[in-house]
Amino acid sequence: NDLLVIGYRGHQHRPFGLGRSVIPVILGAHCDIVVVRGTDNPAGQRRVVVGVDGSETGMKAVDFAYDYASRHDAALVAVHAWSDLPLDALAAVREWDVDWAELSQAADVILSEALSGHAARYPDVSVHKVVATSKPVEALLDAAEEADLIVVGSHGRGAMKRMLLGSVSQAVLHYAKTPVAVVRA
Repeated sequence: NDLLVIGYRGHQHRPFGLGRSVIPVILGAHCDIVVVRGTDNPAGQRRVVVGVDGSETGMKAVDFAYDYASRHDAALVAVHAWSDLPLDALAAVREWDVDWAELSQAADVILSEALSGHAARYPDVSVHKVVATSKPVEALLDAAEEADLIVVGSHGRGAMKRMLLGSVSQAVLHYAKTPVAVVRA
């Protein structure tokens, strides 16, 4: 597998946001990418956060995260966020219109399926599952507050869909204070 590693320390006005020179490299790459920030993990914990969405690319991200966690003696935090609705849409949903237990159970199934089989291959990696009802980017950034690495998949939706739908991997790359690995489809 090819891997492109980019060191980025930011600049005065945007210490974490990506600069104009880095974005075309990332968008044009056809391999997995790691963007390494100039910040250290202040807590000294060894943690890897991975976004889990149940897709094939998400499964590749889980594989990457388990491998990294095992090689670096780190714990794994697997995050599944099922809300991609704007906040005003969530406010319009009445409590009795949604079966929250069913949604939570479905999210737990997605997490369990994505993680299944890895425990046998990586018995040294402890895993903590997180089901969040927030947007995926918010959930990942919250979980990665003191992590060594965030791992996300990139579905490669293309420029038009990315512009209309947004991109979790791009937003995480832009706002994360920690290193980010983007695993390609």
